[in-house]
Amino acid sequence: MKLVKSIKCKLQVNPEERNILLETINAFACACNDILKIAREKKVFNQYRLHHLTYHLIKDRYKLQANLVVRAIARVAQKRKRRPKSFKARSFDLDMRTFRFVEREEMISLSTIKGRLKIKLLLGNYQRGILKGQKPKMATLIYQKSKKVFYIKKKEKF
Repeated sequence: MKLVKSIKCKLQVNPEERNILLETINAFACACNDILKIAREKKVFNQYRLHHLTYHLIKDRYKLQANLVVRAIARVAQKRKRRPKSFKARSFDLDMRTFRFVEREEMISLSTIKGRLKIKLLLGNYQRGILKGQKPKMATLIYQKSKKVFYIKKKEKF
């Protein structure tokens, strides 16, 4: 059995990057809500079927990069005890096509609705130690509204 650790890293964003990230988070949440509405109307929560029902509509409507649309569909299709009534604009999911960690520069590159952004991470020795030599394939970008701070959070299996 593998141990799963979560690591959270603060992003160092300028005002322009902040606005782009907030726009992307909002578009992702709206996309999830539209997908959820369609899923409820059609009574379809299978990711594959939901993808065929919603992908082009959502991509055209929100101008999200292709894999962000795929991640939104996956978030709605997740198996849970109770489906959410709606999705709030707090985060968006990233995969190996929408996210890359650049260790030597201590930065990430990620897809947004305005293209790719390269953002510096504020790392402590703990984060550096865990991330050393890693090539994360999935993560979640989180906005903590109370502190007006962005984090990248990932789960790592050891």
